[in-house]
Amino acid sequence: MKIGLSTANYFPEMNTEDMIDHYGALGIDSVEIFLNTYSEMEEGFIAMLRDRCDRYGITVNSVHVMSMIMEPCLFDLLPRRRQDFLKLFRNTLRCVRGLGSDIYTFHGVPRNMADPRYYDHLAGCYDELYELSGEAGVRLAQENVAYLASGDPAFLREMKSRMKQRMLHTFDIKQAIRARVNPYDFLEVLGEDLINVHLNDHNATDNCLLPGRGTFDFSAFFRHLQAMGYAGNGILELYRQNFKDEADLMAGSRILTDAAEAIWKK
Repeated sequence: MKIGLSTANYFPEMNTEDMIDHYGALGIDSVEIFLNTYSEMEEGFIAMLRDRCDRYGITVNSVHVMSMIMEPCLFDLLPRRRQDFLKLFRNTLRCVRGLGSDIYTFHGVPRNMADPRYYDHLAGCYDELYELSGEAGVRLAQENVAYLASGDPAFLREMKSRMKQRMLHTFDIKQAIRARVNPYDFLEVLGEDLINVHLNDHNATDNCLLPGRGTFDFSAFFRHLQAMGYAGNGILELYRQNFKDEADLMAGSRILTDAAEAIWKK
């Protein structure tokens, strides 16, 4: 299991391309890239990011996009609007592949659409998204986001039971804590469909902290992932206020790397 860093860690302090330079100078060799706006999804910009990653020997583990603007409309009840946003979705898949990755970290359905009346519609939309992703060589990884439908394990179970395609997942520890769901209970729902993990610490009062600043047992967590047969990587994803500087960030990353290597090298 390789530990990488998200470019979102420095949002909004640095632009995405500057984050690649910054991480490259620090010797980081695995990242999740967050594309923050439409101009960052243009072909030339993607090519420039890929060139910078290649220059530093950085592998793009996964790609995130400005999900609140686009992704809810992929489940819209109005067919015309949904079809228009599917064009943007196809472009997003192109961006993921253009960056050399095959994982698209996905937020998805708003909570106000998680109504049993719409379940068949939503499952059908998911099936189409997963089919398009597969055709593009991308693994769509539904993240558990506390303020969205995916923050509820029961919703994910319902969708997985109705879908024809296989729903894959990104699991984020802090999002489970925010949703007041035990992380291990969430992992039970995701099972072998887990392909990407966002790592962060927490304690009784703060749901997102730098590793080592909270009480989460990463060694136990990694042992659990190994027992599940997890074969993916881990991405340290924080908010800018969660660390002081790059030395702080790298210390947190080292804690994760040491814990992971102790498990996976046995």
